[in-house]
Amino acid sequence: MHRVFAWMDSSMQFAWLAGLVAAGLVAPAAAAPRAAQPDAAALQQAKATLTGTLRGGTRCGRKIGTEFKIEEVAAGPAGVGIKGSFQTVDMPSGDKTQHLETPFEGQFFPATGIVQMHSVIIPYDPKACPKALATVFGQKMDCTVNFLGIIGEKMAEKRAKERADLAAASKFTATFGRDLAGDGWRGTIVNPAFDCSELALSQSGGAGPRDLPVISPDAAYEQATYMMSSGPPAVAGSAHVYWLKMAADQGHRDANAYLGRTYDLGEGAPQDFALAAKYYRVAAEAGDARAQTGLSKLLGDGKGVPRNQAESEHWAALSTATREKAARICASGPAITTFSQLMLDSLSDPTAKMMEFLGGAFLGVNINPGGFRIISVTAQAVASVDRPFLCEAVARRFGATVTNIKPDFVEYQASNGDIYLKDQSFDAGMNRMLANGATAMMNAAPWVQPFHVAPQGGPSFEMTLQPQMVAFSRPYVAVVDISASDTAAAAAAAATATTAAAPSSRSVETAAPVSRNAPRPAADPAASPPQAVGDSSQFDDMVNLAFVKWTSTWYRDRYKFGSAHAAKSECRPTGCTVAGTFSFTRGSALLTIPFSGRLSARGDNYQLTELCYNDTSTGQQDCM
Repeated sequence: MHRVFAWMDSSMQFAWLAGLVAAGLVAPAAAAPRAAQPDAAALQQAKATLTGTLRGGTRCGRKIGTEFKIEEVAAGPAGVGIKGSFQTVDMPSGDKTQHLETPFEGQFFPATGIVQMHSVIIPYDPKACPKALATVFGQKMDCTVNFLGIIGEKMAEKRAKERADLAAASKFTATFGRDLAGDGWRGTIVNPAFDCSELALSQSGGAGPRDLPVISPDAAYEQATYMMSSGPPAVAGSAHVYWLKMAADQGHRDANAYLGRTYDLGEGAPQDFALAAKYYRVAAEAGDARAQTGLSKLLGDGKGVPRNQAESEHWAALSTATREKAARICASGPAITTFSQLMLDSLSDPTAKMMEFLGGAFLGVNINPGGFRIISVTAQAVASVDRPFLCEAVARRFGATVTNIKPDFVEYQASNGDIYLKDQSFDAGMNRMLANGATAMMNAAPWVQPFHVAPQGGPSFEMTLQPQMVAFSRPYVAVVDISASDTAAAAAAAATATTAAAPSSRSVETAAPVSRNAPRPAADPAASPPQAVGDSSQFDDMVNLAFVKWTSTWYRDRYKFGSAHAAKSECRPTGCTVAGTFSFTRGSALLTIPFSGRLSARGDNYQLTELCYNDTSTGQQDCM
């Protein structure tokens, strides 16, 4: 492993080491859910409904005709798969837009009646000379035979470029479902050839869409968010705005809020403050804090609506109250405990362990993630507390270390059988320097971790650690009950905080690292009676960190992070003894058992030198 590491220079080593450190601070990536396999009845209905030709065109600007021939409907790994061919028809006279002709494939979702499809362009291969699969200006883009030497090569290059240009021009996506009357289809098509994305189609052949469900506001909103996550399409009249309007017109609160933002900021549609205020107001009256904030600003600035300071303050107060309530949920004791436990659990994930292994195998270092304390939380993306929102936790590590494991000298055997020592003290020294830097960075850099919070009804909330950079082996999720008394305690703690916080942020500072808070008496230690320490919680962090390290090697039991509490402590000038309880899970049971520890005085600080527990459920005693 040392030869693998030796070819890297110090800057490469540090960059890789920093990457491992950063990767240890992030959460898992979630996989997209797969659609269920259709049953025989659903598949038969899909074949009867979809097979045939759908003709129509865009509904605004230049009326470019379209024709979708759905030729194959079959069960696929992600639901009902469809295949066919697409072409533009009835081009406007004098229009120079390229004629498009290309195969497509896609999916049909029986539950919502939504059809999604995209073009399929087979790459140009001059050796294979496949059947022409696209046409531009009536010319088939097929192969050319190289029988003219260099002239033939140039012709082949020209034809390859034409095919590549055609492939780029022919790319499209289309989504549609039955219209409200059930007589046809409505949806969007995205391709630079069309001046707007709105699409209206009628069907010849097949049973038609009458038996399909009408596009619901939730289905339309889901389609809009899918397009927004992929980036706004580069065409006039963005397709995602079309689907947002379809959902908003049926009263969908989130769609109205996002449409207000769209017109307010001019993102995906021309800026229009009057429309922004219109959509903001619908969502604001339905209790959406984001829309309330947007409407408040427009009213305060007099943009799109008459200036009204009193109404502006009214909506701002409602929005602030909602965000305050979400912030108190995020900063409550049960939430902080859950966040801490999920973050601690993620450190034991096989992916995190692999990072530690790679640190030793390729970098010659040992990475110990240590412990951490959450220092603040912030509520983000709050629409209301009865809808999902984010809690962003900021934590600081303590006790994290990166140590060099590369030896100064290694033995190797020469071809004649002699054993030699190879001096690699310079590399080991550089490793120690880099490890020290990485240790300082791990303990100094804040760990920012978002959690998705989904209300489950009543006091219950499902909290999920959100993905950022790497994929863990499983999701980290827990359901926790947060009572009114918990949020009241969080509000009281925020009110007495010494530092100001934003309305949606709550400081949750924990105890400082343990330090001796009284000078050492000059008398003979043996003659000094033990002294009870009034606030024994000053030792909790030290004991907690020791349990984090110790229990990481336990096979069947999992330590409950932050549960160690030193209920009693007695100190002499040479050190202290502490006793208390800690908790861990065994299977589905949460157990609490006593511990005792010894701390030795080291200058102005204490160092934990012994920690023992007595498992009352098994009678087992052990010390570290």
